Amino acid sequence: MLTHSLPELQAWFDSRQAQGGSRPNPRVVTRPGGLISGPAIVTFVDAIGWMMAVAHQPPGSDAMTVALSVQFLRAAPEGELTGEVEALRVGGRTSVVNVTVRSAAVPAGPVAHAVATFACRPDAP
Repeated sequence: MLTHSLPELQAWFDSRQAQGGSRPNPRVVTRPGGLISGPAIVTFVDAIGWMMAVAHQPPGSDAMTVALSVQFLRAAPEGELTGEVEALRVGGRTSVVNVTVRSAAVPAGPVAHAVATFACRPDAP
C-alpha cells in the first residue's frame, strides 16, 4: 500500500485492489456549508492516479501529470473520500488512468470522475 501526505489530505492507494482513499484536512479543504473543495478533490485524484502510474513501473520510478480532466458530479460533504482507479493504458513512457471518486455520505453516486495522463520516468534518480 502506498501513502502520500499533503497539507490538504492524506491519501492511500492499494494497487492490488485498485482503490484509494483520502482523509481531507477539514481546516484546509472545507468550503462554506461543510463541502470538500474542488481543488482538494483534484489533489486527491492526482495523488492516487500518480500512485497507480508508478505502481506499474519499475521500483524507483516517477511520473509527472501531463493531462488531467475532472468532472464534478455531486457536492462532496466533509468526510472520507474513496477512489476507484483503473489503468486504461500502461506503457513505458505514459500511463492513462480513470478515477471515480465516491463519498459514503453521497449514496446517489460518484462525486467526481477524472481521466489523468502521466509521463513516466522509469529511470528516475
